[in-house]
Amino acid sequence: MRFNKSRIISFFVFFIGYALLFLPFVFSVYYTMPANDDYAWALRWWSDNRFIETFERVRWNYMNCYGNSGLLAIVIQVLINPLYLFDNAGHSMGIYMIVADVIIFSGIILSFRKIYQNLFEIEAGLQLNLITFFTTAILATTYYYNDVYNWWSGMPGYSFGMLLGLATIAKLTKYFNTKKTKDYVVMIILGVLACTNMMFDVFVGATYVLLVFVFNKAKGDKLMKKVMPLVAFIISGVIQVIAPGNYGRMDRFDLERQGIGTSIYITFFRVVQRFLLTLKGKPWTLLFFLIILSLGLYYGTKKNIRLVNIILGAFVTIFSAFGGVILYVFGQDKGIDTEFATRINFFSDYITFIGMAIVTFAIGCWIKQKFNVMLKKSVLLVAMTGITLGLGALTLFTGKYNEIIQINIIQRADVIRESYYFWNDIIDEVIAAEDGADVVIKRENVDWCPYSYYTSFDDSVLPALTEEEKYGTCNQCASLYYDVNSIVVILD
Repeated sequence: MRFNKSRIISFFVFFIGYALLFLPFVFSVYYTMPANDDYAWALRWWSDNRFIETFERVRWNYMNCYGNSGLLAIVIQVLINPLYLFDNAGHSMGIYMIVADVIIFSGIILSFRKIYQNLFEIEAGLQLNLITFFTTAILATTYYYNDVYNWWSGMPGYSFGMLLGLATIAKLTKYFNTKKTKDYVVMIILGVLACTNMMFDVFVGATYVLLVFVFNKAKGDKLMKKVMPLVAFIISGVIQVIAPGNYGRMDRFDLERQGIGTSIYITFFRVVQRFLLTLKGKPWTLLFFLIILSLGLYYGTKKNIRLVNIILGAFVTIFSAFGGVILYVFGQDKGIDTEFATRINFFSDYITFIGMAIVTFAIGCWIKQKFNVMLKKSVLLVAMTGITLGLGALTLFTGKYNEIIQINIIQRADVIRESYYFWNDIIDEVIAAEDGADVVIKRENVDWCPYSYYTSFDDSVLPALTEEEKYGTCNQCASLYYDVNSIVVILD
């Protein structure tokens, strides 16, 4: 058996690259603790049978307190809740989240890799490996989303939803090339599941319309075959939108609703602003986009790239991010300068970063085709070296390198550990209390750390939950979980 030396070297280089990107994440996620809704979903409200409990929880939430995450997310949150399964023994929450994150983010990376491969007809090899890696680097180095990476209740609705949405598009683009019934059916199933999450309805639907009806990628298919998946996606989404629990959830916030026009403006502004500010404020992100552009210029594609399609692709990317965020902005009456939940930024960032990376590669391919650019490898290397040195120097001398997530996690490793043991000690004190006790804990607070998602006990003095309520705050649900009457944590 002959070994291909260059392929072996390439494998180890990329292996090291991905390890550098994600090993710091493994460290921070290892120190995960139960928080907020984890307690609510771990309780036995209806039955000791977990399947019955899950069914009843879905039914109750749908009718009384629903939200963007949707049906499938609730099923996952309740059915395989790690707090229910392992009772927070040792680092069980962290290990469980590491396993879940590895599976989900491997799926996300493979999905947009397949989208690149199928849309541009790229053969598996160095070109595809490079594009995939630098797109991943944009996602992994720019922001950290602790209520997605570290929080069990956030994972099913956001990162798993992202996986389903991207896997739908990956399977759709594969179907264009294979025309196999299996790919068509799997694409519909994935899309229907993705659309049980309201944040992903516009992304899946708008991207499907763009690729099938505008780009006409499904040539040869009858109109009915083209329309059926879209109808299925719409039905799945409508079932979520009409849930009575949506209005019950909104009423819990007791806010004066701003007009839908104001919410539309705020959402569009915030989505575009965040993307532009990222390019401006995090120079290494601009570097990665320029490298992806250079790869398009050098490698190109056999596919005919039209400028109008690139523009439409950019529009659908922004529109998809807008379509998910508008629900949050309107539902919680967010203003132009209001802080967004980190998980909402996760959705917006992943959609815009992946979408614009694909658009950027397409621009490079279009320039190559339009102007018959024949870029030599030596010229490419010189250009990429120059770009890297220039933006690398800017990142270094402005001190922006400290904002690179992997570096910042290493710098704050002690704070991450301290935060975990601080809250774990509070949980231990609650566990040690007598049944039915009113637990009051006073502590001097530790430094805040964006790489932890705290248990979220606070100083709210609230009544114990009744059997009829079925849902409450973190203090209330944790009190029920630990068999005490109430929990109050006062931090100085």
